[in-house]
Amino acid sequence: MPEKTEYVERRVAFARTAAADIFGKLDAELAAIRIDSETLVELHKMANEYGVSISELCRTTLRVRAWGEAHIETMARDHIRRVMGNAGTMRGAA
Repeated sequence: MPEKTEYVERRVAFARTAAADIFGKLDAELAAIRIDSETLVELHKMANEYGVSISELCRTTLRVRAWGEAHIETMARDHIRRVMGNAGTMRGAA
């Protein structure tokens, strides 16, 4: 019987530039907060489900609460357009 080989997932990490975030440079920091371990476990589950870090989950949640969902969606869409340019042109559309 052939030996089992172990699959190792490798993720390439890239440094984030100031342009990588819809608000630009992340230059402020919140004080650490204390929460119960059960809530922390649930937050990690949510972050994993959405494919983001717990920091990104919390950052997005706080932004939506502070600025409103529509504003954040508009900023994210504008950011994607700046980064990607005209998507139609990139797909070869006339």
